[in-house]
Amino acid sequence: MKKKIKDFSVIISVYDGIEVQLYKKSLLSILNQTYLPKEVILVLDGVKKKQLIDETIKFKNKFKRVKIINNSKNVGIAKSYNRAIKYLKTDLVAIQDSDDLSLSGRFKAQYDYLHQNKNISVIGTSVYEYDLDTGKKLKKLNPISFEEIKKNMRFRNPINHPTVMFRKGDVKKCGGYKNLNRMEDYHLWIRMISFGYLINNLKIPFVIMHVKKDFYQRRSGLQILKSELTIQLLLFKKKYNNFLMLLIITFAKCFYHLCPAFIKKIIRNNYFLNLLNK
Repeated sequence: MKKKIKDFSVIISVYDGIEVQLYKKSLLSILNQTYLPKEVILVLDGVKKKQLIDETIKFKNKFKRVKIINNSKNVGIAKSYNRAIKYLKTDLVAIQDSDDLSLSGRFKAQYDYLHQNKNISVIGTSVYEYDLDTGKKLKKLNPISFEEIKKNMRFRNPINHPTVMFRKGDVKKCGGYKNLNRMEDYHLWIRMISFGYLINNLKIPFVIMHVKKDFYQRRSGLQILKSELTIQLLLFKKKYNNFLMLLIITFAKCFYHLCPAFIKKIIRNNYFLNLLNK
């Protein structure tokens, strides 16, 4: 099947902690799409690792529609995405993590969906989570409709950021990404919904997210607790929760984030993912 260039962009932010082979596979998954982007913006967020730089250059030589943005130091996801958005030539933009894979029909499904549903600002998908340590793959089904997403929003982030395609103009009108450790996207979705923008998910898993040993460790500690508190206060301010629910959910989330990594993994795999897949 002949691949078509369509009027959308892809943003990928890269930092030195990314494994080179996963980054290479992630870039190749873009070229395997039925619909190819008009442009790919690669943000090298303080990258010094030569192998990552080499793979970036190889990809640019292979796919000419690439713009590379160099951050002299690591500034984080929020600033990197906001900087990339300023350079975009298209209104539709897909996000891809630098160590995740997009399955071949992803961009076509999302591009066509947004063209057929002009009232939708963000479209995500369900995902496969592939454990690099055990080789196990779990399907994570996210809520599909806007009402289900809004209902789930007060308990958890119902949108997987590496799966989304959104309308740039709508994101900019809501202030773009805010600097909030590991919850930048969650904060954005809450604000977008409060501004009246609609968000949906596709039921089909179109992205493989790689999970490894430090996945749970990186989601622990005081920084993540600070982010969680900011999210819960925003949900309260936007009237998703009353004060009692604010206290209950904040306590439960603090307990979860402070758990040892192996307990957190058990809770997530045996409760949260199973609950989502019912």
